[in-house]
Amino acid sequence: MDIKSVITDDQVADFFVWEGERYDFIASGNCRCVYLSKDKAHVVKIPTDRGMDEKRALKLIREKKYNLLPIDVRHNVLEYIVYKECPSEYRKYLAHTNMLSNCALLQERVHVLSVRGKSKYQIREVGITKNGNIVLFDLDPFFCDGFRLYSIPNYAFLEECIEDIRHKLKTSNQPDQ
Repeated sequence: MDIKSVITDDQVADFFVWEGERYDFIASGNCRCVYLSKDKAHVVKIPTDRGMDEKRALKLIREKKYNLLPIDVRHNVLEYIVYKECPSEYRKYLAHTNMLSNCALLQERVHVLSVRGKSKYQIREVGITKNGNIVLFDLDPFFCDGFRLYSIPNYAFLEECIEDIRHKLKTSNQPDQ
């Protein structure tokens, strides 16, 4: 099954096979369905809006007309752009992300951390990679005003944010004295 046929107007596939690997459905949100690889190393985030022709989407992306993309496609595109354009010294704070066909994302899977109330920053999607690094895996902190990309993303924010979370997690796991 190709990625294009995983989500239709009336159903979401339980699984699909891409490049010889099986991906099983694990969750859906407002904008995408998420599938987990059999080896649990990656997730694929597939936009739920199937009304956008891929050629038109790619043309709009090349022209940087992101606001003309359906919101679910836009979310994936902007998430990929944030990762791709991130300076290398800060990329270690983001889950590895690649764009696939039909604006689907292939992303490094992380163990999700609960950070609500543990950070002074408004972030939700934080996880630990298999190598033990704390990373953002859903890049909403870089989006604003209806999913428009900040004109100049503050990538330095990542380091401060992750350090704050690391410190809060460390101190919250300390026994009471």
